[in-house]
Amino acid sequence: MVELNDIVKFIVVNYLKHNELKDTILKQLKNMYLSFIEIFELLKNNKHIMSSENYNIYFNYRSKRLCVTLMLLCDLAFTNEVVNSEKIREYLLIGQYSEIKATIIRDFTKRNTSDSDNSYLAFKNLKENSNKSEDEIENLFKNMANADLERLMNEKVSKEVIDVIENFFAKYYSKSGLNLKENTKIIDSKLSKF
Repeated sequence: MVELNDIVKFIVVNYLKHNELKDTILKQLKNMYLSFIEIFELLKNNKHIMSSENYNIYFNYRSKRLCVTLMLLCDLAFTNEVVNSEKIREYLLIGQYSEIKATIIRDFTKRNTSDSDNSYLAFKNLKENSNKSEDEIENLFKNMANADLERLMNEKVSKEVIDVIENFFAKYYSKSGLNLKENTKIIDSKLSKF
């Protein structure tokens, strides 16, 4: 991991000309590494996520570990596209959306076979004392997921980009048992405004 970090930093620092993109990539790299450490610390100190606030922190770190945003920014760095602040912002939002969506689907799919580092199981443990059925907890999880995705819609990710991402997830993850489209009427209405 340390060697990979050094190689990425060397390439970014020495070969990228766009300072804002360079700084953004280095920040994403740092966030990815910190997410591993912070999740370990959070789970070490709390076997179960005991509050909604801790769960939100945990979920943010959990999704960052997929480093989709970092990969997209690296792709942008070495393309012929014009790089500007707006393009960097768009790539950040696309990455966040993909990280959230992939984390939700991955963890829900592995809910019966996963270890303790699973966002759905952490959410379920948090809600266990609420006298809710398994179906109600699943619906709460889907609603929470859709709220996170809706927040990104408000950041104006283009409908075309979201359609590409959604089609990818529908094609490759349709067997997950988690259909987020069931609860996306709010998101679809937001997208229709673009």
